Amino acid sequence: MKQILVSGSIANDYIMNFHDEFGKYILPEKTNQLSVWFNIDEFHAHNGGAGQNISYNLWLLKQESILLGAVGKERLASEFNKQWIDYTYTVISETHHTAVANIMTDNKNNQITSFYPWASFDAHLMSIDQVKQEISIAIVAPNAPETMMNHTIQCKKNGIPVIFDPGQPLPVFSKQMLHDTLTAATYLIVNEYELDLLCKIAELQESDLLQFVDAYIVTLGSNGSRYVDKNETFTVPAELISEVKDPTWAWDSFRAGILYCIHHGKTWKEGMELWSKLAAACIQVHGTQTHTL
Repeated sequence: MKQILVSGSIANDYIMNFHDEFGKYILPEKTNQLSVWFNIDEFHAHNGGAGQNISYNLWLLKQESILLGAVGKERLASEFNKQWIDYTYTVISETHHTAVANIMTDNKNNQITSFYPWASFDAHLMSIDQVKQEISIAIVAPNAPETMMNHTIQCKKNGIPVIFDPGQPLPVFSKQMLHDTLTAATYLIVNEYELDLLCKIAELQESDLLQFVDAYIVTLGSNGSRYVDKNETFTVPAELISEVKDPTWAWDSFRAGILYCIHHGKTWKEGMELWSKLAAACIQVHGTQTHTL
């Protein structure tokens, strides 16, 4: 039976809420001398990382996945819920602690994130070539940029359809790295800001993307998501909810919905609709691996 492969970070998430707007305290004319203090109103610590978040959401759907990532040796294997998630190809670093993400969100759902990769530097020690199972679809989610590029290229070499999900590490990619990764990718998923940043770094127009990938999706926050291929473009609305407690990594739920539906031969639209439900469940609680269906 074919499997879903998830390449991405495994991290300790420190999630902070700022009950005001970042923009009020940032002077545009002084960004070259930035000195800003945000007094945090809430703090939550959780397991996270894009790779494990995606696998967790697949686990909620009772869908098996193979997780390629890296953790520090302080994270014991017994901590992992192995039901539905295969950690066989997860590297346990002997030299680094598990990666750390510090995520601060204001009351307009704007976010400032700092990420120290730590063990993710060792994720390159695991190659797609080492995976013995047959893979139906893979995703390369935020991780150490060179690992992301290499895993995408390895997927292409092994004939595995792969979604490139650059996310927050985009600023670390060079123009050449992005071109090499996009050339190997089958699909692309970005949010609106990442789309603009990717095009700027790669020196491309949005209309150039379909020269590299078969299709791409742009997530639009509360406005849903937009799908584009050479034949059609459509938008799927977001699920309506009464309260957003934490928007962090709602897009990891999105990735899981897409992977699940492609794996089961369903349409992209069905995957985007499933994302809406997964993301709605995620953002109504604190943490990226605490929601249920």
